[in-house]
This record gives sequence, structure tokens and C-alpha cells, in this order.
Amino acid sequence: MPQTMTGDGGTGKSTALNKLSSMNLHRALDTAVIEIAAALAPKFFRGSVDSPSLREHLNAVSIHMPELRPARLLEPRTHSLIGELRPAFKIVQWKSESVPTIIYHHGMLEIPFDALFRQIIPYRRQNFPLNLIAVRAPYHRSVGEFFRNNDTLSKWIAMLASSVALIDELVLRSKVRNSARVMVAGMSLGGYIANLHCIQRGSADVYAPLLAGTRLGDEFFDTLHRKALSDLALSNEGLIKERLNAVFPDVGSLRTKLFPLLASHDALMRFDTQRSCYEDIDVKTVNRAHYSGTFSFAMMREHLLESLFRVHQSGA
Repeated sequence: MPQTMTGDGGTGKSTALNKLSSMNLHRALDTAVIEIAAALAPKFFRGSVDSPSLREHLNAVSIHMPELRPARLLEPRTHSLIGELRPAFKIVQWKSESVPTIIYHHGMLEIPFDALFRQIIPYRRQNFPLNLIAVRAPYHRSVGEFFRNNDTLSKWIAMLASSVALIDELVLRSKVRNSARVMVAGMSLGGYIANLHCIQRGSADVYAPLLAGTRLGDEFFDTLHRKALSDLALSNEGLIKERLNAVFPDVGSLRTKLFPLLASHDALMRFDTQRSCYEDIDVKTVNRAHYSGTFSFAMMREHLLESLFRVHQSGA
């Protein structure tokens, strides 16, 4: 049987090998980042693994929202089970009351918190008829602040709960200000938080979690993330998984509002593990690993805009 020739004079077999080699490089980047971080940074949950559930944390969060002002970083007073926290948000663009709104949450240790969002939706270089709001989780003003506060599971879940509560305030206020669609999106940890908001509040019209599912506990223990865990955490695997893994109560009812994107070669948010969270929901799959997917800005932009369009077409 004749072999298919590639554009560079090679064969189809060599093309496949090149693709495999490329994916190995993508995975190698995931591995290198986590290996270095695990070797140098303080371990997760080294102080305590005792924590109320996410729902208990979320029910205790109270947020005093400031007046919404575009282009300013706003830090609403936020009280939680562990005390005062400092989540933040910025309305990076407000076009009008008749266009859709995207509320975006960053990934873990993404500092500045809106850096990738500015590349995914390059609103300063192109005209996007969208309202854009970026959300910052507590402990993300600096790398040092993050690692000072990854010492207990309760602080971590309080962080998640405050982000979910702040997103909900922003969804509701966006709906008051306009009648168009409101999307909640996020990358990696931010995608997981978008899913938590969908499960716990569900007030947005559309959700677009990027490179994330709902089983964060599994990823801490069953991937390279395990190297970043303290001995105390490693001896309490079941407890931490129970606290951090979440489940959609009726995922089938979300077909017209939940549009996940996963990377087939992701070493940190593994495709098979996170794909199972969505059951028979359509999942956009990209031929990337975690970090190579994170920096595929055009792919992420296309997915967000396509998801908004699909919801519009369905009549939402």
C-alpha cells in the first residue's frame, strides 16, 4: 500500500511520530512546571486538613459590594468562616446594557489575575461587543501571599467559597444592569470554580469551564500535584478528596448552558478523569496539554464566543 506523503516530503508515519513527539513536549512542560514548584514551594495543607464543607463555607460568606466602576480594581469587604478575605474584581470593559457579559476567573497562581484574560479577549486591540469582568480569588495578590495561605484546607475552601459568592453577586448585578446573556468562564482552577458556581448557584445563562472539571481532589492525589502535598495531606487522602471533588446533581439538564473545554494530553487536569464529570454533555477537546492549552489563546477565544453564540441560537 503506498504511503501518504506529507508536505515536507515525509510519510504519514513520520507525521504521526512528529505529532507524538510534540505531545510529549507538551506533557514535559506540564511535568517540569509542577516538579519545580513542588521542589521549591511550601507544601499544601501542611498545617491542618480540618475544614467544613464547601456548602458550609459558602453559606457563611457575606460580601459588601461596592459601587460598580469600570476599569478599577475593587475589593469588596468579604467575611468568611475563617475571617476577612480579600477577593477582587475589575470591570475591564463595559460596552452597553444590550450585549452579553463574560465573568472570568483566573487559574491558580495566575498573577496578575487578568493577564491571560487580556490575551484571550484582546479588547484593547479589537472591538468585542461584550461586557468583560475579571475576578481575583483571595491569596492572589502575590506568590508569597498564596503560599502563606495554602497551609490549611479550610483556608483553601474558604477561598473557593468566596470566589463562588463574588461571582454570584456579579452575575446578579449584571442581570440587573442588562437583559443579555451572562457567561461564567475560567481557566484551570478558574474553570473548576465556574463549575462550582454552576452546581451551587447556577444563576448564569452559560458556563464555559476551560481545562477543568469538578474532581479537583482526584487531581491533587492522582497526578504530579501529589508531590506538592504535605505528609499530613497525603495521610488524609479520602477526606481531602471528599471535600474537593464535586458532582453535578443533574448534568443532563445543563446541555444548553454548560460548554466545557478539555485538553486531551493534560497531565494536571487529566482528560479521562475530568471528562467523566460531564457524562453525556458535549465537551470540546483540544490536542494540547495543560500549559500549551492555557496559552492557546485563539482556541480559548473561539470556544468562549462559540458558546455564547450557541446559547443565543438556542433561545437563552
